[in-house]
Amino acid sequence: MKISDILTLAKKQNKILEAELLLGFLLNQNRVFVFANHGLEIDENIYKKFQKLWLKISDNYPLAYITKLKEFYGREFYVDERVLIPRPETECLVEEVMKAMGCQLLAVSQKVKVIDIGAGSGCIGISVALELMEKFGIKKENLKVILSDISREALEVAKINVDKFGLKDITKIREGDLLSPVMTVCSSVIPAEAGILDPYERKDSCENRNDMKILVANLPYIGSKKYNFVQNGVKKHEPGLALFSGDDGLDSYRKLFEQIKCSKIKFNLMAYEFGDSQKEAFEALIKVNLSECQFSFYKDLAGLWRGVIA
Repeated sequence: MKISDILTLAKKQNKILEAELLLGFLLNQNRVFVFANHGLEIDENIYKKFQKLWLKISDNYPLAYITKLKEFYGREFYVDERVLIPRPETECLVEEVMKAMGCQLLAVSQKVKVIDIGAGSGCIGISVALELMEKFGIKKENLKVILSDISREALEVAKINVDKFGLKDITKIREGDLLSPVMTVCSSVIPAEAGILDPYERKDSCENRNDMKILVANLPYIGSKKYNFVQNGVKKHEPGLALFSGDDGLDSYRKLFEQIKCSKIKFNLMAYEFGDSQKEAFEALIKVNLSECQFSFYKDLAGLWRGVIA
C-alpha cells in the first residue's frame, strides 16, 4: 500500500489533512514528508496501525488525542483526553495580551505574574509567559505563573507542559474553583480552603505589590440549552467540564467576576475568551461586576467576536 492509495481513500471522507498527519505521526515524520512522498510503500505493520487508528478518526475521535500533541501559538503542547484541545481562535487571546503589553513600557526587571484560570493544558498561561520572556525580555526570575483548574486530571497535563517548557521553577499549579485556590476571596463567595497556600503565598497573592498581574481565562462557555452547533466528536470525546457552563454558557464567568469583585487583587490586565454569539451578554456581565474596568472586544481570524481585554 502506497501513501497515495491511503490518501485517495481518505479523500472520500474529506479527511486528507487527518490522514497526512496520522501517517506522519506513524512514520515519525512531518506532514511535508508525507506530501512529498506519495509513492512511498508503507510497511504492513504501519498500515495495520493506521487502519486501527483510522477507525477512531472516522468516529470523529480527535487526532490530537492520538498523537498527544497540539500546536498552539507556534509551540507543540502535550494533550490527552483529560483536557480540551487548544483551538486556533484561542491564539488570538494570547496575541491580544501581547499587543496590550506592547503598549506599556516594560523594564526587563519588571516583576510579572501570569494567572491562568481554568488552565486545562496550560497552553495560554505558558504561552504568555514564554512570549513575555522572548519578546519583551522579562527575566525568568522576575516571572511567576499560576495555573488553576478545578480538574486535578487537567492539572496533571498542565504539569507535563510546564516541565516540557522549562517553567517548573517559576510555576505554581493549584487545584480549585476558579480564583479560590490562588488568592483570598471574601467568604461570602467561596469558603476559605485551608492548606492550599502557605502563609507567605497567601500574603504574596493579596498584598498590593508592584508586580504586574495578568489574568487570562478561557472558561467553558457553551450553554446546556443551545449546543446543537457543537460537533459530535467534541461532545463525545472532549471533557464536558471544559465545555459547558449553565443554560447560557456564562455561569463560570459570572462566578469568576463575582470573585474578582470581592477579591483584594487589582489586575493590570485581564483577557477572556467567549463564544461568537455572546458579546452583548458578556459586555453586560462586565458592566455589572467590573464597572471600573475599561475594556475592548476583539475578533478572531474568522471575523467573529471572540474575547475581551480589560
